[in-house]
Amino acid sequence: MISAGSSEDRARLSPYLISGEKLKWVGRPAQGIAFTTIDIFLIPFGLFWCGFIAVWISMALQSDPTFALFGAPFVIAGFFILIGRFLIDAWIRSKMLYAVTDQRALVLKSAIGNSLTAHELSAGQAVNLNTNDGKKGTITFGDTGLSGLFSRMNLGAIYLSSSEANKFFGIDNVSEVYKLVYASK
Repeated sequence: MISAGSSEDRARLSPYLISGEKLKWVGRPAQGIAFTTIDIFLIPFGLFWCGFIAVWISMALQSDPTFALFGAPFVIAGFFILIGRFLIDAWIRSKMLYAVTDQRALVLKSAIGNSLTAHELSAGQAVNLNTNDGKKGTITFGDTGLSGLFSRMNLGAIYLSSSEANKFFGIDNVSEVYKLVYASK
């Protein structure tokens, strides 16, 4: 049986519950640095970007050192693509909570203010399970309309947590949570 989360996590979610709504499960996304399919493209691009800017700045330093300062924003952007987005994403996910109630699936982001996304658990809503072993995986709410590689690649999401409003990412006991979601429909 899966747990309903810590008392602290349940207390953080209680202001968002509808009258009479009961929590069935509370959990958190996978913690730490997480890689997704889009990183297959972004990491090599970031390396190329940083290499190009390093060459450009070294050439600019030889001609006019003040001109090299114009490369600073591009260096910052390159380091964000390579490193910063992973650190920001890990921090945002450390402040997230997921919940399944008898009526809805909830995603609470608390990194900068509080943002709640609720998914009504109706019979017509698509709910997808992605797991390799049934123990850890991702549940997605709604139909993306894409399949295969492109279903896991969101070009509009520089970091994973920005695209997590419609999913429970990397949760433990994913098969049991999936069954709870279906029991609530």
